[in-house]
Order: sequence, then C-alpha cells, then structure tokens
Amino acid sequence: VSNNAPHHHSFLEDIRSTTAAAAAAAATKAAAIESAQEGTGKKTKRRERRRRDPNRPTQPLNAFMRFRQAQWAAIKADLGERGGDSRTVTAEVAHRYKTLTNDEKKIYVDAYEADKQRWLNAVRKYDQERAAAEADALRQATSTNNGDSGGSGGDGGGSG
Repeated sequence: VSNNAPHHHSFLEDIRSTTAAAAAAAATKAAAIESAQEGTGKKTKRRERRRRDPNRPTQPLNAFMRFRQAQWAAIKADLGERGGDSRTVTAEVAHRYKTLTNDEKKIYVDAYEADKQRWLNAVRKYDQERAAAEADALRQATSTNNGDSGGSGGDGGGSG
C-alpha cells in the first residue's frame, strides 16, 4: 500500500533532479565558453556605461535634430494615417532634410554652431568649477586627516 506514495514522490524527484542537472549543465557550459573566450579578445561581459554627470551642460542638438524638431508635427500631419508610426515620420523627415539646399540647411547649421559655442564655454566653466571644488574638498580632507590647523608642518619640537 505504501509503494504508491514513494512512486509518486520519485516522479517529482526525477523532475527536480532533471531540472537541477539541466541548470548545472547550462552553468558549466557557460563557464566553459567564458573561459574559452578569455584569450580570444571577445567580450564576454557587457561593459558598464560611464555614468553621466547630471549637472554637466548637455550637448546642443545638431542641425538635423533641429530640423526634425521643427518639422515633426507638420510632416506627421502631411503623412496623415501613415504618420502614426514614428519610423515612417523619421524616414520622411530624413528624406526631406536630405533634399534641402545648403541655404535652407544653413538656418539649422548656424543655430547649431552658435549653440555649440555656448555649450563649449559652459562646459569649460563647469569643468573649471568642478576641478576647483574637488581641489577644495581634497585640501579640506587632507587638513582634517592630518589633524593640523595649518601650522608650520614641523614636528612641534624645540631646537634640535
């Protein structure tokens, strides 16, 4: 009578052991692939993105993006029903931008160049201010760690 219960239990155990074995095999295979690729120069792990400083001035929009921003709504309206898909609108914006003459593009290019100069100046100023703040923080940390109040820097003894 008790033979039925263990039989049912062994079925579940078989499933669990099969799943565990499959997981172990997958982990072993992944480790083998990673170690095999180590010397090949292939990337095995995704590189972490460099964190962007949220206080740093953002880059200006380039000439195409300015055109896109200015013309998006009008082009979307021109496309009617087809304007519902952003890829379609983007393709049409790109097509129209490519067909502009240099004089027509000049408006957007000049606005970009002016913004680029403002941005470069803002970045220079920001970098200088950040470097000064870091230097102040380092000086503050150094003077706090030494326990000095900015004295002579000697050993505090009298004549030698």
